[in-house]
Amino acid sequence: MNYSRKLRLLIAFILSAALTSTVMAQDYSDQATDQTTREPEIPAGTTTVEPVQEPEPVKKPKNALSKWFDETSITTSVKAKLLSDNNVKGLKINVDTKEDVVVLSGEVESAEERQLAERLARDTNGVKEVLNNLVVVKANS
Repeated sequence: MNYSRKLRLLIAFILSAALTSTVMAQDYSDQATDQTTREPEIPAGTTTVEPVQEPEPVKKPKNALSKWFDETSITTSVKAKLLSDNNVKGLKINVDTKEDVVVLSGEVESAEERQLAERLARDTNGVKEVLNNLVVVKANS
């Protein structure tokens, strides 16, 4: 593995770790602000109190920045896997993520490389689906 490829791989891993920790910190702070306690309301003149069943907590939708971090983290992780595998030419594969769906595009030299790239993407944390738009082209001899 040449120096340039190692450097790109290192940068991809660092970005992935930084983005993942930022997203996790945001998720924890969201959970902390969602947890509130409530005193049950007791109607006037009531002598006994029935237990109050708490409603299911409402999950807050993710904000645009949080979604962007999630998608960027997934894209970075997939790209790092593609770059680190010697059987895949990761520099020739484009990776895009939208709502946890990874889209692979570009050219590969064999059906096996196409399948391996898809498997590496599928095995990445956070990926719900992979759309494999890779095209197999024969290498110039």
